[in-house]
Amino acid sequence: MVYKAEPDWKSLGQKLLKKMKDVKTALAALSSDRLKEIKMNTDQNPEYEFEVAGCSISGSEVFIKRTYNESVVNQTYSQWVVDNNNDVTVTLDPVVDQALEDEAIARQFNSKVQKTRKEIGVHVDDLIEVFVDIQNSSEKIRCALEKNWEQISTKMKSPMYKLSDKPE
Repeated sequence: MVYKAEPDWKSLGQKLLKKMKDVKTALAALSSDRLKEIKMNTDQNPEYEFEVAGCSISGSEVFIKRTYNESVVNQTYSQWVVDNNNDVTVTLDPVVDQALEDEAIARQFNSKVQKTRKEIGVHVDDLIEVFVDIQNSSEKIRCALEKNWEQISTKMKSPMYKLSDKPE
């Protein structure tokens, strides 16, 4: 994380006039550690003052934002999505791996069973048996259901069987 400062142009512009350009340059040159210190002091005391380019500035006259170091993030997490809102930074890996895809298929299957239950008037508490024809399913769906078989059955609160195992 890095800290960056921007002057409050409205209040500082009126106060500093011609020195504003020097202050803007000096603020941009402040280290992230120094800006972090200023932010912490300003959070504790809004009247906290510090000196920049020979001018005394209060913490309320500067916007200090916490952001991420783009070059580090781009090198380390080139495919990740990073966003921040000053106090919160979120980093997401948008790559969908096989386990995540299998879980999504299992959830979708469970959702379809629950919708069917609702359509035919079977309550969640009613015991049903679910028979699944996975032999005629695609390889992708068959593998996903087999990997998540127990989890699906537990969430449905119903035993689940392969249609090929159904007694005639």
